[in-house]
Amino acid sequence: MPKIPSVIQNSAFYLFPTVQDAEHGSNFGGTGFIIALPSKRHAKYGYGFLYAVTNWHVACRGSPVIRLNTKSGPPDIFAIDVDKWVFDPRFDIAVLSINLTDNHHIAPLHEWMLVTQDFAEEEFGPGDDVFMVGRFMDHAGKDRNHPALRCGNIAMNPTPIIQENGAKADAYCIDLHSRSGYSGSPVFVYRTPGSYLVDDPRPPNAREQVNKHRNFFKLLGIHFAQFPEMWEVTSIGKLRHEVSNEPLLTDGKYIRGLSGMTCVLPAWNIHDVLYMKQLQEDRAEKEEKREAMFQREGYPPLSQDAKWQTAMLGPRMHPSRLLSPRTKSAAWRRTSPSCRSCCGGLANAGGHRWCVVAGRGLYRPQ
Repeated sequence: MPKIPSVIQNSAFYLFPTVQDAEHGSNFGGTGFIIALPSKRHAKYGYGFLYAVTNWHVACRGSPVIRLNTKSGPPDIFAIDVDKWVFDPRFDIAVLSINLTDNHHIAPLHEWMLVTQDFAEEEFGPGDDVFMVGRFMDHAGKDRNHPALRCGNIAMNPTPIIQENGAKADAYCIDLHSRSGYSGSPVFVYRTPGSYLVDDPRPPNAREQVNKHRNFFKLLGIHFAQFPEMWEVTSIGKLRHEVSNEPLLTDGKYIRGLSGMTCVLPAWNIHDVLYMKQLQEDRAEKEEKREAMFQREGYPPLSQDAKWQTAMLGPRMHPSRLLSPRTKSAAWRRTSPSCRSCCGGLANAGGHRWCVVAGRGLYRPQ
């Protein structure tokens, strides 16, 4: 697989039961990530909304406290109460409105990184490459978050799976090993040149055939569970309980382990949660207050990124359309190869001006 951009390796944060656990890096909790939504009214001035995203069973059943890396100094700990997290009972997903500063060392994922159901049905399926970024509990970092990658492939398209909250939802089955601590991790799907196997292996025009099915890099969804598996313990591999005087396990006895098959709720479920009525109303209220402030004190100048987006894409073309399978944009063709290979972002000759993965420089505080 290709080298993963460092911006993606920095896309995860950790969750803990208490502030004290977060300070000491205790072996409890899970993983989360940040999603950035553009402001409907003020994105051109550099405003938007940030949301922490994780599993409901992580944030609402014991580990609501967030620990974020900083660029300098110790991690920043957010002492969040369980009731502050917002969730939809249909999905094992919880979200929280959050503000970041320039000192926070984490890469928010822009909304248009989220896979849509139409895109998924048209572009990829079983066999496509995936990886997730999360908390490897045994070596996660005591004083600082050190997320670890795990890699695999899509094994099955979404089928109904019972979640931790008891609700059934369509979810991907991923051939990817996981363990405690990775719950809530972002799972990415990608394709590189030449990895589409349906085409004729000896086409008349090899370059044209390789480019026929373009690269992509998207947020597939959120990891929420693993399928268990019962392992029989034989006399050849006897085990003794670590803290008791139980006799050696012999033939016919079983222990419960993990099968290596991981469950992932699709990104469009995350979108559904982020666009719940109460969250839309909250964003609308904040935009009304901001608009009133602008009318009193004057509107800020367009952000440099917004000016460049308008010049390149036109006022009616949001950058999210660039990854639509039906969009053929001149702006996409003018991006630098290094930026396209990094994250599919937009760049000019001087380098990154606006990163579609991290949304660098796009959002001011709410």
